[in-house]
Amino acid sequence: MILPLQPLWIVIGIGLWFLLFLLVTGIIIVGVVWWVINSNSDSADAEPTGDPTATSKDDATVTDPVCGMTVETETASAEADYHGDPYHFCSEICKDQFKEDPEQYL
Repeated sequence: MILPLQPLWIVIGIGLWFLLFLLVTGIIIVGVVWWVINSNSDSADAEPTGDPTATSKDDATVTDPVCGMTVETETASAEADYHGDPYHFCSEICKDQFKEDPEQYL
């Protein structure tokens, strides 16, 4: 016995429903994976444990108040004090500009 062929709109309709099912399933899987990854990243925001006197690499760099460059405090080209606070500069030019009018850069 030969089975009759299904009309084209039924075949296409079933295929579209299957594609929609795959799309929704994929979105759910991606959402769950994203949630798992981001829920574990909360521990990165917690206080670091260990020696509180240890300095990190971030503590060794500052921003030049004149040009905005990142400067390492150990190797800064110039340094100036203003109201008892040390400021580090990428060059003598930035230091001189800062000394002319410090309030402009703070």
